[in-house]
Amino acid sequence: MRLSTLLAVLSTAIAVHAQYQQSQIEFWNALGTEHLQQKLRWKAPGDKGPKNVIFFLGDGMGLSMVTSGRVITAEKTGRDYRNEKWAFEKFDFSGILKTSSYDYHTTDSAAGAMALFTGHKVEQNTLGRLPGFGEKCDKMNNSSQGDASHINDGIAELAIARGLDVGVVSTTRLTDATPAANFAKGVHRLMEHDSSTEIKNTNCTDIAQQILRHPADKFKVLMGGGHAFFTPTEEDGLRTDGRNIEKEWQALPGRRTILRTVDDIHAHAVNNDDQVLGVFHDKSFNYHLDELVNKTSQPRLVDMSVKALEILQKSNNENGFYLMIEGGHIDLAEHENKMNLATEELAEFSHTIETIRGMVGEDTLIVVTADHGHALTLPGYVHKHNSILAAEVETDGMDADGLPIPNILFAAGTSSTNRANMTDYDQKQAHFQSVAAFPAKWGAHGGEDLGIWTQGPYSWLFSGSMENTQVAYLIKFLLCLDHKEPTLCGMRKEEGGGNYATGPVSAALHNDAVHVGPSGALITVLAIIAVAASIATVVLSFLLLRAKRPNKVESVEMNGRA
Repeated sequence: MRLSTLLAVLSTAIAVHAQYQQSQIEFWNALGTEHLQQKLRWKAPGDKGPKNVIFFLGDGMGLSMVTSGRVITAEKTGRDYRNEKWAFEKFDFSGILKTSSYDYHTTDSAAGAMALFTGHKVEQNTLGRLPGFGEKCDKMNNSSQGDASHINDGIAELAIARGLDVGVVSTTRLTDATPAANFAKGVHRLMEHDSSTEIKNTNCTDIAQQILRHPADKFKVLMGGGHAFFTPTEEDGLRTDGRNIEKEWQALPGRRTILRTVDDIHAHAVNNDDQVLGVFHDKSFNYHLDELVNKTSQPRLVDMSVKALEILQKSNNENGFYLMIEGGHIDLAEHENKMNLATEELAEFSHTIETIRGMVGEDTLIVVTADHGHALTLPGYVHKHNSILAAEVETDGMDADGLPIPNILFAAGTSSTNRANMTDYDQKQAHFQSVAAFPAKWGAHGGEDLGIWTQGPYSWLFSGSMENTQVAYLIKFLLCLDHKEPTLCGMRKEEGGGNYATGPVSAALHNDAVHVGPSGALITVLAIIAVAASIATVVLSFLLLRAKRPNKVESVEMNGRA
């Protein structure tokens, strides 16, 4: 395809942007198309796209966390250079992501993950549901609209539809917001089991049950915590319906294996027809620093990730795989203002990325980002040889009350540390809490932009400033998942795009026609109307100007004679 034709195709998609509302994915896809057009003006598609995508999500890993974690790690290891890069910071390309949800400036993890994994902006605290139905799903389930309210075009389910294997790994509960965003439909994020407060009298299907349904029942790998959410009270679980969801999952068609300990992981012999469910903790995992002191049978993030990758690679699926790996406890530690714990979780996350990167080839794209940051900052002018967890006693007159200025400050939180006696605290203790500006039951998220780092085929597409929805858009584009939008397969004739992208967009691309989804002919007509209106406006303006011009010239001539 000629580059000029390709850019014309993308321009057509952008032209219809104004036709949609922010509650519709077409609005956000148009932004993705605009970004893609900008990138392709710089470098046309030539190389084959990635066969596999591994998506690392550091929950709560804002840029302030990335920075302060680097410094804390350097202090602990005695390095004089305080800015040694994390593994993902060594990647070839990086960019910046905007993070707001559909209805809040500062997102929660559910809405943040939905944007990254599906391309939809959704209401706060909701999973798998289009905006406009509130935080409860009883209206939806009891109405004629039914599944029309569900989001069914996420990366995971589109990948399954195209024949890819899918895996999800997390240190949180599998029913928690980030992992559940890959499969849950039509629920509040806290509807994790049948007896949760939010699910009462709603006729909703709790998140734990949904691993028995499409798309989660097709996942090759699911690993995390949350055993109590899958099991009944009779078995020391939380379910009051008497069901054991883990046993029901194992009874589904196919060869299925359940893992429960780190020893199970190491002992598991990978088979290419396996589906694996690993549930290693009653709820979310213990912090890694606590595990180093009180060792239990839970695996590390790297243990689960390596095994998940081995399973997906052993499958040898010619269509490839999509694997999401979450470091979920960075966020939990920040909610408690505990920077030592958060830094160790970030170090584990980085170590996992480095390990996994060494196990994949050049056909794999690795994406690293976060769902949100935290209201965390590094105030003052701390000397690099002073602890970043302490406070500056010599404030150069900046303080107005004669008290030390903390070198790390949370906007809100449960911290018992106060500025008056900060120097008396042992900042090296694992559970040391940094100062919070005002007391709260739980530390708050931050609404700032986030970093994104990418390595592998077409990683350059993820550079620049983007909406978080554009991450999903680009992954769908590269894996040729969405038949309604442009795909890389459709743009490369030699790939035989008809096998991967058979919608009207792909057909148009292969015919070098300027025709693009997501609504096929309707959008084309709207685009033509928009272009025609623009031309008519220009022509009319020209005619009006010409009609007025003789009078103006005559006036000038008369003045010249005077």
